[in-house]
Amino acid sequence: MLVRFRGKAVAVSQYFYSTSATPAPAPTHFLVKYLVNSLGFSKEEATSTSSKVTSWKSLKNPDLVLKFLKQSGLDNTQMKKLVSSVPKLLFYDFPKTLKPKFQCLMDLGLSGSDLVNVITKDTTIVERGLVTHLRPTIDCLRRTLGTDENVVKAVKRTPWLLSFGAYHIMESNVLLLRNCGVSDVKIKTLVLRNPRYITQKTEWVKDLLHRVEKDFQVPLNSPIFPYGFHTLASQKKSRLEKKIEIFKSFGWSDDDILVMFRKLPYCVALSEVKIKKALNIYMKELGFEPAYLASHPSILVYSLEKKVVPRVQVLKILDEKKVERRKLDLYYVLSLTESKFIEYFVLPYKDRIPELYESNNKTVAPSYQGRGAMGRDKRPRCSGSSSGTSSGGRGQFGRVHHSRPSNSTQHVGRGAVPRPSFNTPVPSPFSDYLINGYQEIITMVQNVACCLTLSEATIKRELDFLMKKLGLKQEILASASLFIKYPEEKSPLLLSSSPPK
Repeated sequence: MLVRFRGKAVAVSQYFYSTSATPAPAPTHFLVKYLVNSLGFSKEEATSTSSKVTSWKSLKNPDLVLKFLKQSGLDNTQMKKLVSSVPKLLFYDFPKTLKPKFQCLMDLGLSGSDLVNVITKDTTIVERGLVTHLRPTIDCLRRTLGTDENVVKAVKRTPWLLSFGAYHIMESNVLLLRNCGVSDVKIKTLVLRNPRYITQKTEWVKDLLHRVEKDFQVPLNSPIFPYGFHTLASQKKSRLEKKIEIFKSFGWSDDDILVMFRKLPYCVALSEVKIKKALNIYMKELGFEPAYLASHPSILVYSLEKKVVPRVQVLKILDEKKVERRKLDLYYVLSLTESKFIEYFVLPYKDRIPELYESNNKTVAPSYQGRGAMGRDKRPRCSGSSSGTSSGGRGQFGRVHHSRPSNSTQHVGRGAVPRPSFNTPVPSPFSDYLINGYQEIITMVQNVACCLTLSEATIKRELDFLMKKLGLKQEILASASLFIKYPEEKSPLLLSSSPPK
């Protein structure tokens, strides 16, 4: 077999075959030239890559491999990245080994950069047997996740799933979850959230199920179960116990902690420093009681430096100046978007307290710059009371304007603001996602009032992600509507975290 370099035919066999009893040294000179001429490697890159290859059990023309990769849709940059990570690919038995494995992955739906990224993150994938390992593993994931699209998502998130040496463990864990009453939808949510869960020892999964159901009293058929499971799985018991002790040191009871966990498990996934700072501000400085914070846990998640402290400071200034302002629950205030907060609590006092406007000028949306009283009169009002079920235990800024939603107007400052009514059909786009009944809408607004200030496109996009992709039910979105505010890529439901050993 001949390989042509710069017009000169060279016999490949002289580099790879030897009559000596000892193995021939790796033909780095040949490989360096080949990488430079075929894929545009620099000499340094080619030398580094060739050093990863020591010997070959069989040799097939590397040109055949590169031709196949190019026909499969990989561009030169992607092929270069792939060969840099796995240079042995060039010398695999192409028709019997390499092509069938690549074809299997491409039939699944991996292609282009996704295919390259998966293989380069776990190069042992191409070393696994096709019949003995790759296909059975993919079939197991298909049965668990339902569609090839979901399998691709899981594999892209955790590439080593395809090289995991015991796919029967995945099957055993899925069977365990089903036997314990966890629905297929919730299993799919768990696996898409973190595929590592079903690769752990069965005893580990059993222990997690027991802790979620018995210790934290979250039923396995509850919509919040997948998120409670993830929260406990993502941290060691000792670390979780330290966080719980922090809550108790601030006067929280076991019941308070359970209420918080069942509403938003993510709260105990926060760092110890974050929890201490939040409790210091909300309880010691602002005077909130544990019961109120437990029933409104999403405010514990907000950024203290970027949102909570600046907004509380604005409210303090307004109260010190004794100006008339909206008397709203702090939970509602923190739920507002930045532009709405500026519109409600800064712009109306621009002339009377200019320093307040100037200090917040950078955060004022351009569309609100220079608006006068007429512009402020037209601002929309979030409907519904922001209060939860408890009316006591609120700090100095925890005052609620109590009024039944109606078509009447509420006079605030110079403007009369119309209040929408729920005595109308459920507003689109919620009706498109089968969120039925006014109570769910009211619950959602009570939890995160500014959900109705989001654009229709944003609501549709987030509901599509949360309900269709993750399988959340209507009732969980109503009670944990904080999730609707997060963009899909920043959702706390998708924060990657490995189970502790």
